Amino acid sequence: MKKVIITNDPDHGTLERMKTVFKFLNQNNILVTTAVFCTMEEDSSLLSKHCYRGETDCLDNPEYRDLMLEQRDRGHEIAFHGYSQISNRREDFEKGLEIYKEIFDEYPFTYIEHGGTRRLHPEGQCKKERLDWLGSDPHSKYYIKDLVKEKISCTWSDFALLDGPDQREGTQNNLVPRSSSELFYIKDNMVFFKRWRLHYLADMYSSILERDDTLFIGYTHFGYDGYPKKVLFENWSSTEQCSKNSSLLRKMLDHGEIKNTTIRQHVIESGLL
Repeated sequence: MKKVIITNDPDHGTLERMKTVFKFLNQNNILVTTAVFCTMEEDSSLLSKHCYRGETDCLDNPEYRDLMLEQRDRGHEIAFHGYSQISNRREDFEKGLEIYKEIFDEYPFTYIEHGGTRRLHPEGQCKKERLDWLGSDPHSKYYIKDLVKEKISCTWSDFALLDGPDQREGTQNNLVPRSSSELFYIKDNMVFFKRWRLHYLADMYSSILERDDTLFIGYTHFGYDGYPKKVLFENWSSTEQCSKNSSLLRKMLDHGEIKNTTIRQHVIESGLL
């Protein structure tokens, strides 16, 4: 069976933008895994300047919280993106997990890391609690690996993007269909996954149709407006774009007889845990 999973990182996503996006996703019966922050914090870091209160909404906005609860009840998965947008010490990360549990009555199934990787980004754009950095160091105040292992079922980490050469010169062309077993992997007895940028779905669509048992996991930001309008599925800046993206996604899914699901649903149905 062919499947498509759409994941959204909450960076730059305001309440009003998210209302519009989910209006059209729901009209077209498209499910997504969308991550959330608990709060926005301010410090002098690049992370603090990248996302900030008023520009990015989070769970401490009651209207945003209620919108996420409504979408959870409609079948969307609400993933965890961290306590806030800046580097969070262990106690804050753990506090964020408890805030999430208080709101959603359970710990998050999926954790999607925020921030860049030191391989590709300045240190100030990387969260120190990343699992490929201090988050895996038991002697660090940013150590969270045991919390993720104990309370979360599935994680996106290590900046595991399957990019093509258009993103970085010399990058291996990863724009070929993959099976679930090629996208999900086990490390240190934890389940992780890889994903593509969502616009690659259009580039890969014909090859996906030619192969059975494929899984496409797409990654986007509903709140990011930096892509040109001609780039499919990455620009959600207006009612027109939200309607266009959602209806085209629905047509592609129906034409290819592709099941649309979430990270949580797929992992459970596939027996990965």
